[in-house]
Amino acid sequence: MHWHLLVVKVAEKKIEWYNSMPKARSARPYVVDVASALKEEMVSRGFLDATDYEFVTVEDHPQQKTGYDCGIFMVKNMDLLSRDGHGDEEYVMDVNDHVYKDS
Repeated sequence: MHWHLLVVKVAEKKIEWYNSMPKARSARPYVVDVASALKEEMVSRGFLDATDYEFVTVEDHPQQKTGYDCGIFMVKNMDLLSRDGHGDEEYVMDVNDHVYKDS
């Protein structure tokens, strides 16, 4: 099992995919299917017309070094996004220091 993060950016009309495990890129077709289902659900509930939303794979965010701590990185990426996406190299190092402290 691997955790992924999808972020809907209404003002920019896009759905962003955050994947902290570079080797898990093979999951992209499944994530695209989930994003499509999400768009359909938003339209069917009258939330907004998301039919023309772009799907974007975000590459520049904290990446995990192991195969078992994706949940931590998903939460840390959500934290970073809650800060309007502002995080510097020091913040990323902080993520790695806390996650890999006992490694």
